[in-house]
Amino acid sequence: MNNVMREAIKRGLLGIFIGIAIGQLISLAFSLFAIRDGNYYPTPPDLVIDMGGTLNAALIQVAMSGLIGMIFAGGSVVWDMEDLSLLKQTIYYFAIGILAIFPAGYVLRWMERSLTGLILFSLTYIMIFFIIWIANYAVYLIKVRGLNSKFNNLKK
Repeated sequence: MNNVMREAIKRGLLGIFIGIAIGQLISLAFSLFAIRDGNYYPTPPDLVIDMGGTLNAALIQVAMSGLIGMIFAGGSVVWDMEDLSLLKQTIYYFAIGILAIFPAGYVLRWMERSLTGLILFSLTYIMIFFIIWIANYAVYLIKVRGLNSKFNNLKK
């Protein structure tokens, strides 16, 4: 097994727990800000109906949140592949994310099951992806400029 695959597995295993944590935070935010009736909804109400109860729905959502976290975290090795351009890295990671989030979003009822729901979910994913991408790019740009400045000071 090569180093990239080993690193993807290591990150993916950690990503399971990160995905579950993020999923729980999202369910809290959904309960607080979307429904706002003072109750906690661990899953969308339609998923409870689909799964025949809250416990089954919560188990499915936790498992899928862990799977999403594993895929995103494991897929992050794309950013370490220096032979790929930034554009290719971005396209690959974006595609990895879509393959994880869209089936889960459909099954877990995170999106309305209609063309409008698909479009809104897609736009939300694209917006969040690029906000995070731009923030990361800015952080690394600042780091590179700092390193370049230190390097230039050493040359003097």
